[in-house]
Amino acid sequence: MQISMIWWNTSLSPTAKRRRSTDAERAIVFSMIDFFAGTLSIDVICLGEMSAADVVAMRNTCTISEYSIYEGFSRAGRSSFDVCVIFRKNALLMLDHKEIVSFSGPSALKVGQRVDFALADNETVIHLFVSHWPSRLWCDENHTDRHRLGMHLREAVNDVLGADNSGHVVVLGDFNDEPFAPSLEDHLMATRDRALASRRRHLMYNPFWRHLASNVLYSSGSAEGVSHGGSYHYTSGRLTQWHTFDQIIFSSSFLGNSQWHLREDAVKVLDIPSYTDLVRDRDESFDHMPVFALIEKVSLNG
Repeated sequence: MQISMIWWNTSLSPTAKRRRSTDAERAIVFSMIDFFAGTLSIDVICLGEMSAADVVAMRNTCTISEYSIYEGFSRAGRSSFDVCVIFRKNALLMLDHKEIVSFSGPSALKVGQRVDFALADNETVIHLFVSHWPSRLWCDENHTDRHRLGMHLREAVNDVLGADNSGHVVVLGDFNDEPFAPSLEDHLMATRDRALASRRRHLMYNPFWRHLASNVLYSSGSAEGVSHGGSYHYTSGRLTQWHTFDQIIFSSSFLGNSQWHLREDAVKVLDIPSYTDLVRDRDESFDHMPVFALIEKVSLNG
């Protein structure tokens, strides 16, 4: 049994500008969702910067009758969550959900949302944490709130990981932080050291350390314009235009400590050339690439 998953910040409806998107932009997003659901048959499609109106239009436009939708648009202080999760009915059953909010002075920090799924094998529960942390334009990389986000997300992970750290936990989203940021590496305890994460089972493993640099090696014949070195493109970047802000992170249970295993060979920043061209275009609103991961269950008999 395999479960595939995608996270994508659609750029459709940022919290501050809910009605920013045009009909043409919605059409692009919905064609991508149809590609995820139809061509790729993804089991869990997590979408950021969505709104309730976007979901209504998506239901009317996309071919997703085989999916259920969790609409995570609840209020958080003066802001609100902007995430929805589309999941295949014959693969997953949603058991519960919870919003994780941390209050910092007068403001509320949207740490993430936990969605608990029972899988079709009738014996596995996966706790999916979906986060969309604030932009560095409003909360810079050294801001105290970034540390708070990582610490409170870790506390929420601990709640379901269990005393023996055997829980199946997947953390994904747009963190507006790189894998090496203290919020993720130190506070969430998301390491690049897979062997260490397998032994020290309280650690999380972040395979997106591998996606910090260009996906194309340089040679005399290489074309720099077709490579990407992360998941988020910032055209005004002073030292780099590419950042690995979108990530999927796994608990130790997927690293040889259960029948479920991460298929790290399948982990990728999903490059769909026609869409990637839009991400590179400074005149377009799209600036995030989708990220993909796959887990599989291997029987004890091989």
